[in-house]
Amino acid sequence: MVFWIWCLEIIMVGSLSQQELKKQIAAGNIAPLYYFYGENGYLVEETISVLQARLLGAAASEFDCSSFDAEIHDPSEVLNAAQTMPLQVPKRLVVVKRADAFTAAQWEQFHRYVTKPSTRCCLIFAAAKLSLKGKLLSLFQEHGVTVLFENPRQETIATVIKAVLAGYGKKVTADALPAMVEMIGTDSQAIHRELEKLALYCADKMMIGKEDVEAVLSGVEQQTVFQLVDAIGHGQTETSLKLLNALIGTGMDPLPILGMIARQLRLLAFTREAVQRGDTVFQIAPAINEFNRKLSKGKGTIPQRQIENFMRQAKRWPLERIGRALEEISLADMRLKSSRIEKQIILEQLIFQL
Repeated sequence: MVFWIWCLEIIMVGSLSQQELKKQIAAGNIAPLYYFYGENGYLVEETISVLQARLLGAAASEFDCSSFDAEIHDPSEVLNAAQTMPLQVPKRLVVVKRADAFTAAQWEQFHRYVTKPSTRCCLIFAAAKLSLKGKLLSLFQEHGVTVLFENPRQETIATVIKAVLAGYGKKVTADALPAMVEMIGTDSQAIHRELEKLALYCADKMMIGKEDVEAVLSGVEQQTVFQLVDAIGHGQTETSLKLLNALIGTGMDPLPILGMIARQLRLLAFTREAVQRGDTVFQIAPAINEFNRKLSKGKGTIPQRQIENFMRQAKRWPLERIGRALEEISLADMRLKSSRIEKQIILEQLIFQL
């Protein structure tokens, strides 16, 4: 096995900016310790995904990557994983989510490890805030890297919107951009979530107009098509019907709604096959994101928490059932395009079938 080039590089440590971190990862300089914190949870997850791909590639296995939640798992479990030798790659990947839930006493259990972290592991702590203090923080920055992930500033939102939409192969008209800036706000996760919906809604259009923005983004926090497909995935019929009624009430076209339902079922089928093989979320993530990019005709990344949600849903969707559901969706598509039956009724019947 050829050692990866970053094993020979000098790694910068301490507190880095997002841009400096991006350059280090691109150059193959991977630190043994990271603490990612801040309100930009979307970028934190995306950065973890990039590190995962860089470290594990296609060789990811449950032996080489582990994920923990500080609200559930004890530091001893994290340390045991971090000190386990990798099986198929030069470095293991260990991720601890919601790390700010650790108490001061629990953080002390990491003191010895932080003083001399394993060179065969990349240990990542992710949290909303920096909970390391005093000597432990100094030690962490001596041997590892802390990075603050902030949401974009208001004056940069227009640039962010255009960049994200470019990833989907879309552009936005001059009159639509100010409306998008006003509706979306500065929360990074909300920006990516709403722009993904907009890109999917305008699947066959390269140029997004103001009418598209008003159709998809108006009232997005109250009722969204993503909430609808999520409710369908969990088998929540009553909730699904209420959300459908709300979406139709806003004037949203039934065909994009059906397209999103079909996308959800295809992602569930993909996830179900992976779950049946016993794949972990780390193994599923790169493949499902590639599959999603083909479905969405773009470059969007599905957050890890959403992949975990797919895995929970997939357990109640046998592949045979998903196959029948896709047939029912295909039939509903033909009926929407040719039948005289009210379109909302066609979608309601489909939800009952699903």
